[in-house]
Amino acid sequence: MIAGTSTGAIIALALATGVPAADILALYRERGGEIFPRKRQFGVFAPAYKTGVLARELDVMFGARLFGDVATRLCIPSADGRHGDVAVFKTPHHPDFRKDWSMRITDVALASSAAPTFLRVHQAGGYQFIDGGVWANNPVMVGIVDALSCYDISPRQIRVLSIGAGAVKPVLGAGPLAFGGALGWLHRGMLIESMMHYSARNADGQAGLLIGRDRLVRIEPQGRAASIHMTDHAQASALLPAEAERAVSEFESQLAPLLVADRAPPRFSYGPAGTPEVGDVG
Repeated sequence: MIAGTSTGAIIALALATGVPAADILALYRERGGEIFPRKRQFGVFAPAYKTGVLARELDVMFGARLFGDVATRLCIPSADGRHGDVAVFKTPHHPDFRKDWSMRITDVALASSAAPTFLRVHQAGGYQFIDGGVWANNPVMVGIVDALSCYDISPRQIRVLSIGAGAVKPVLGAGPLAFGGALGWLHRGMLIESMMHYSARNADGQAGLLIGRDRLVRIEPQGRAASIHMTDHAQASALLPAEAERAVSEFESQLAPLLVADRAPPRFSYGPAGTPEVGDVG
């Protein structure tokens, strides 16, 4: 199972449709500068960036394929601004998951990555979706809880590889401390950065308590690579490849148990890959 939020949703969806990791990397390195043509903290009167370039690239990658036409169980967090509720797009790996499989993969990706002030709210199926990072920036608990609720397994049977995009620890500066109002908290994106950091830390702590810290591998950029702004394509291209190599080297022994090549394909209850054994999800 792969759980991914926002940019992690795009990566999860691509992997689940069989897109080689090298092609996913190429999308970020070659098209990232077009999706985020300049570094900007947030949009004041309108979103800072247009969604058209990202939507076009996703259409090229996924075409008209449906969410249920993938080869891996997926949990993709988003949030619904129309009804004020959280949303998790789930492949039909359980008989209760009846609706999401018929959505276009591109719509699921845009719904999970519509970051407030950065990209426009994504409307699909009568809902108004915003970035899942507002509540599940680190979706590790989303995946764990789904696995435990769908299958007859114990927490100690679960292993997790959790990959973060990096985040600066929100040490409060002059804005929030001296003024405390909206302008102070919005300075340098402090409000958004704080919410993302603390929600991710909380999810990591809960997951470790539930399945055991020895069964959770958490990898995040370190040093300068941790402080790259989410829209700074130039810095990301310059620093992250070397940081990725360092992480693979450091965590090699912990990654080995997770990299199992032969896995049984998931049974889906509905959609293109649906099976007649609707009641058998074990």
